[in-house]
Amino acid sequence: MTLKEDQIKYKIKIDKIALKFLENLDDFKYNNIIEEIFKLEHEPRPVGCVKLNTKSGYRIKWSKYRILFTIDDLNKTIIIYKIGHRKDVYKTK
Repeated sequence: MTLKEDQIKYKIKIDKIALKFLENLDDFKYNNIIEEIFKLEHEPRPVGCVKLNTKSGYRIKWSKYRILFTIDDLNKTIIIYKIGHRKDVYKTK
């Protein structure tokens, strides 16, 4: 039995900056954002996913929050490198 391409799960890795942001959220927001992140295991480029122009990677939305990530198709890995409110997530320090 062979696995189809859509049955192969991607590994999710969350960067320290993104984890720190998640730790400061209330339970409702935290649980919903985590749910969106784990949906990426089966569909790394879901409907509504946008390729970023100014930075590498992609973006998905949940409410007023943005989840920025890169996809390594060769190693089947998704790296969540930033999560934030839509007004702040694209700003560089």
